[in-house]
Amino acid sequence: MVRYNKKLPVIGALLGLAVAGGAQASSKYLLPPVQTNDMFALEKDCDCVLRITPDKYISVEIKEDDIIYAIKKDTYDELEDISFGSKAIVALDDGTLLFTVGDGVTMGDDNDFDSRSYVMKRNPYGKLSVLLSNYDILNLTYETASSLEGLVQGGDGYFYTGDDISDSIIRIDPYSGYAKIFIEQEDIDKLGEDFQFDVQPAMAADNRYLYLASDDSPNLVFKVDYTFGKPEIFAAGPNVDPFNLSKENYIYLVNDYKNPPRGYDSYYGLKGYDYPKKPTNISGKFKINIDKYKYYNHEYSYSHTISTDPLQWDASPYDVAAAIKKAIGVKVEVTGVGTIGKPWEFNLPDGFKFTGVTEYYLEGASIETISNNSTGGDDKEAIESQNHIEALSTSKKYGKLSVRFEARITSGSDSETEDLGTISWYVGDSPAKIKELLVKYTHLTEKDVHVSGTGSSYNPWVFSFKGGFENTRIALKNGSYGHDDTIDSDYILVGTIQNARAFDDPDGFMTRKYNGVITVQDDSNGHFIYDISLLGEVSKVLSEWDFVSLNKGSVDIEGGIAYDQDKNLFISSHGDSDSNDFGKDQDASIFKYSKNGSLSIWIDAEDIAKVTYGDEGSIEVEGIAFERKRQSKSNSRYKPEPSPSPSFPSSWF
Repeated sequence: MVRYNKKLPVIGALLGLAVAGGAQASSKYLLPPVQTNDMFALEKDCDCVLRITPDKYISVEIKEDDIIYAIKKDTYDELEDISFGSKAIVALDDGTLLFTVGDGVTMGDDNDFDSRSYVMKRNPYGKLSVLLSNYDILNLTYETASSLEGLVQGGDGYFYTGDDISDSIIRIDPYSGYAKIFIEQEDIDKLGEDFQFDVQPAMAADNRYLYLASDDSPNLVFKVDYTFGKPEIFAAGPNVDPFNLSKENYIYLVNDYKNPPRGYDSYYGLKGYDYPKKPTNISGKFKINIDKYKYYNHEYSYSHTISTDPLQWDASPYDVAAAIKKAIGVKVEVTGVGTIGKPWEFNLPDGFKFTGVTEYYLEGASIETISNNSTGGDDKEAIESQNHIEALSTSKKYGKLSVRFEARITSGSDSETEDLGTISWYVGDSPAKIKELLVKYTHLTEKDVHVSGTGSSYNPWVFSFKGGFENTRIALKNGSYGHDDTIDSDYILVGTIQNARAFDDPDGFMTRKYNGVITVQDDSNGHFIYDISLLGEVSKVLSEWDFVSLNKGSVDIEGGIAYDQDKNLFISSHGDSDSNDFGKDQDASIFKYSKNGSLSIWIDAEDIAKVTYGDEGSIEVEGIAFERKRQSKSNSRYKPEPSPSPSFPSSWF
C-alpha cells in the first residue's frame, strides 16, 4: 500500500510562489559561487556540520543552535538537543546541503534509536529549513517514533533515507518535501527464508538502482530498481552464496587434550576437505534431545521431549541425520564432523526445538552445543567462504608474547567463541617455532595453521588458518594480562588480513566510485573496505591490518565514507576502546586512501577538537560528503533551484 505525507494543502500557495521564483531568473544570484572540493562532515560531539578544505582547514559550517532553531521554527517541536549518530549528508552541485538529524533522545535496549528524526535542507544561499519532519515520517510509518539512518540522492532525482524503527526506506522529493514509503522490511524479507532486513546508513545509488546494506539476517547488500521498487540480492561477499545460510543448531566435542594425537586416518574421507586426525583418547556416546511443540491458535505450545538413540562420539553426519529422523519422523540434513572447526550442524522443522544433549559415559572430551533457541528458525548469516588470516606485530626488539587463539562458531546472531589454547613465544622466534608451540599446546594441528613473518610492523607474523579450521574466523587475544615478563599489550598490534566471510557487519556507510563500483564498509571482527563491481563481484580494498598498522591501535570503521573529485577515498573511524586487547586506545580520525594506493591519517580528533573545543575522546565523524569542484561558471552543470512547487509523479496517486 502506498503511503504518503500530507503536504497537498499547500499546493496553491506554492504555485503562487512559482511566479515570484521565475522573476529571479535574471538576478545576479542565479548562480552560486564557484564550488570547491571541500568536505562536509557531521560531527557527533559538537552536533555540528563541519567544512574541511583540501588543505585541511576546519571550520564550523552549521551550528547545533541553528539546527535546533530551524526545527522549532518549521515544526514547533520542542527539543533541547540533536544527534548525528548514523546520520548522513549529501552535497549537491548547486551548493545545497541535505542531511538527517535526530533529537538526541535515545531509545531501545542499546539506546541506539532516536525518538524523533528530521531531514534538513540548506539552500545555496544559506537558508536552513526542515524538508521532512518527524510528523511527516510518522504519518508514513505509523510508528510512534522515528530514527533515520543514511541519506543518498537517487539516479531518479529523489532522495532516499531509511527509518530504523520501521525498517522502511523513504523516498523524498527534494523540492517539495513530499515523501512516500519506497520499500518496507517485508519486501526484502520475502527474498529468502529467514531473511530479516535491518536499515543501516549504508546506502548508495546509480542511474538504475538504489543499493542498501543490512547487518541482520543475512548480512547482504541489496539493489532496488527505482521504477518498480523490487529488491534483489546484489552481493554477500567474496564467493559467498547468500542462500547458503548458517544452521540453527551446533554440536561439537572439545578434546581434553589440547592437540589431537597425530598419525591416524582422517575422518570419513569426505572429498574436498582435509579433516583433522581422529584422536584415540575419546570414548563414549551421547543423545540429542528435542522438544516437540504443538501449533494451536497461532502459537506454539510445548508438548513433550524426544531423545535420539545413543550416538557414538565420532558419529558421521549421516549417522546423526539418521538418528534425528528416526526420533522425530522428519528428514534433516546434517553437516560437519563434530569438531570445533566443523561442528555437526542442522536445522529442525517448525514445531521442534533442539534443547541439548545427554552424555553416556563420554570420556576424554566435553560436548558443547549452540542453538538460536527457536521453534522454526530465524536470524541466520551467510556462512564463511574463505580462510581466515590474522597478522600480529610488536614494536619491541625483545621480550615474550602471550596470545590466546579463539575460534568463532556461528549460529546466526548467537555465535560463540571456543578457546583453542594460549601459547607464549619470544621476539626473534622463527615461524616454525611458533607453529610447533601451536601444535603442542592448542587444538590446532599441523594442517590447521600456517605461520610466516618476523613480527615487525613491516613483516608481521601472519597466521593463516585452514585444514580443520578452514572458513573459521579465529581471533587473537591477549593471553597474559600483565603477568610475568610478557610484552605489554600496548606494544602489540593485531589485525585481520582476510576475514573468513565478508559483510560480517556492514552497519557503517556506503558510497559509489566514479566508475560505478560500490564501496562498502564492514566493521565487525575485522574492519574492512570492499568494492562491489556492477556484476556484484566483491573484492577487498583495505583490510583491518592496513588500518591498525598505520593507526598503531585498533579502529572502528563505522563512520562516513566518500570519494572526492580527485578519486581519493575518505574513511571515518570512530574512537575505539581496543576490543581485541592489543594496541593503544585511539581516538577518532579520518583516513585518506589516495587514488595511487597510499593510506594516511588525514584528520584526527585533535585537529577537530581545536576548532569545536570538544573532548578528543568523544569526537566521532558520521556522514561525510564533498562539494563538487567546478572550473568555471560557463561550463557549470548547475541548474537554478526551482521555486518550491511540488512535483508529484502520477504513480503516487
